[in-house]
Amino acid sequence: MILFYKFLLTSLLLLQIHSEFTLAKPTTRKYNNATLQLAKGTQMATYMNLDADPCDDFYDWACGKWPLSHPASATKDKTSFVKLLEDLYKQKCVDALEQSSDNITSDDAAVFFLDNMLKTIYASCQNTFAMKIAGFAPIWHALEFHSNWPLISDTDWFDIEYDWLKLVALAKRKFNTEVFVGFNVVNNLQHPESKRIQLGAPKLTLNDTRMYLAAEHAAARDDYRSYIERKLELFFPAMSKVWSHEIASQVLQVETKLAQAITNRTNEVTPLERYVAELKVSYGNYVDLSRYLQLLLDRQINDKVYETPKGYFKSLVDIVKLTPKLTLANYTLWKVLDQFDMGGDKLFCLHKLMNIFPHEIEYLFYRSYKDTDLEQALQTTFVNIKNKLYDELQYSKRFQWILQQSLKHIRDKLRSMRLEIAQPQDHIIFFHGAVRPSHMRADQYFNNIINILEWQNMMQLLKLHPTVTVLSTPPNSQLLPSYNSQTNTIQIPVIFMQPYFFTDPTYPSGIEHGTFTFLLAQQIFYGLSYDDSDTDANKIWDIASELRFTKRSSCFAQQSHYSAKEFRKSNVTDRQRLKKAIIDNGGLALAYRMYEQQNDFKMLPRLPNSPMQQFFLAYAQLFCADYADVVAEYADLPEALRVNGAVSNLKEFSKEFKCSDTSNLNPKETCLIF
Repeated sequence: MILFYKFLLTSLLLLQIHSEFTLAKPTTRKYNNATLQLAKGTQMATYMNLDADPCDDFYDWACGKWPLSHPASATKDKTSFVKLLEDLYKQKCVDALEQSSDNITSDDAAVFFLDNMLKTIYASCQNTFAMKIAGFAPIWHALEFHSNWPLISDTDWFDIEYDWLKLVALAKRKFNTEVFVGFNVVNNLQHPESKRIQLGAPKLTLNDTRMYLAAEHAAARDDYRSYIERKLELFFPAMSKVWSHEIASQVLQVETKLAQAITNRTNEVTPLERYVAELKVSYGNYVDLSRYLQLLLDRQINDKVYETPKGYFKSLVDIVKLTPKLTLANYTLWKVLDQFDMGGDKLFCLHKLMNIFPHEIEYLFYRSYKDTDLEQALQTTFVNIKNKLYDELQYSKRFQWILQQSLKHIRDKLRSMRLEIAQPQDHIIFFHGAVRPSHMRADQYFNNIINILEWQNMMQLLKLHPTVTVLSTPPNSQLLPSYNSQTNTIQIPVIFMQPYFFTDPTYPSGIEHGTFTFLLAQQIFYGLSYDDSDTDANKIWDIASELRFTKRSSCFAQQSHYSAKEFRKSNVTDRQRLKKAIIDNGGLALAYRMYEQQNDFKMLPRLPNSPMQQFFLAYAQLFCADYADVVAEYADLPEALRVNGAVSNLKEFSKEFKCSDTSNLNPKETCLIF
């Protein structure tokens, strides 16, 4: 029976997938309230370890059986309750991509174009039959092998004809691939309203130069070499394994030299500002950056550009001089081919689209599953939190340690704070007059990728035109609400907006306060605690109040949960642990006070028969997680320490669970800021 209700809740979470795609309409409910509550209660009960003592280890009591249903593994080093949100998002995106475009009710042609483009690329990625028929001809045609590439089957390649710079420029133009030369368009430091070209070192596959140079990373280099060999064997099945191994070794050899060149650079934060003609004088014909720009842009560039890091191109001259031309050619060819793959299953193709079009996939999800009831519930909760906290800041004794001047500034900042639910359409460049990618076809995956890569390079170059505005907002990688200090807003990512997952109108209010209220209050306290203002006139904390804040904060640093250097025999290295302690404790305490003043003390079935205990349980299960057996270090404070640390500072917790004076989570001295 328990397994049935656990399965039922999963089905409920996926309700929207099988519902009609209707824009801006609340989710259609197919189950009555009792069924929804029973399913949620059963799900929460399956994670609990009732053999644990909540007064000694509340996290174990709330999440002790999480690893049984969601175990970490060698291939998945961590699982967590919040990560399930991401898994559900991906499942819904896959289904949206497989729905017919006939359901679109928008009159906007750009929406139709976007919808068809995403679904066509997604379909072509899975069309392995068409890939086998076409072979790699689209790639070879786009590479223009007649342009002095070393033909794989040609033993009479004349390296004297090889023009490495021309093919490096071709790789950037047609495949948006940086080889030897890193290219970017950045803000002009003197005139931020204009753009400027920046030249420098390209990004390397292994990212960190130490991966190429340090002895302890030899295994990673071997894995990279094997990856290259396997991929080359796919592209060139007629060639021998010896050949693949040789090319892979050449690739690793070149990237090791580039890593050394980057490591030996001069560390300067501000890039060098130089005329293109100066670069020609400095690096001559071996690394003719003036010609590179002309080949890339189809025009002569005489303006100033930025060069960073200093010294890289000097090292590149030596690399080009001393490396055989065939090796340079093979490396350039590999960098281009590494942009391609053989397609895959549904999730593989979704990830491909998410990497290329993150905002567009978010918008597809947003249009397909938008729930206005959920948005309104979040806004209402946020307003209620603000009102409650504003009144406390004005009248409660718990904030008397803050001087009146700072209290006024804090209240003003709180009053102006807004909740901003993501609107992904604002970041889609197709909707703002930008050039669209070329036509896509469901039976031409490689051509689709080539068109996208060429379009990405085109969009980067368009930034140089003063009359063209190209949006380049990075995707929001957050799963949960997060505070933005630049706009004084709490930003809600699209992925967070999923009914049933955290709470629902049919659930008791204790579940809402343990989840939504806590998460929003947590970020409100982050915004009020940390002052990012550059000028003294705009700071909200006066010196005396800030000193008191620091003194109260130091209390957390003395507690074992927040000062732990080790957890399960691995080092804890989180440098932000004190901030987490402050916002977790503040968020939980405020959520409790808000729930306490409610008249609704209903409960979910199959859980402890106490509304307050269910509130604390809902809070703790936000942090349920499992780690692989071997964890090198905990860069983030482990969830168990965060949960136990916060409840140990709330005396109401000990009272509710009837903890003895000697219990681990009922200390004599507690820490309090908010």
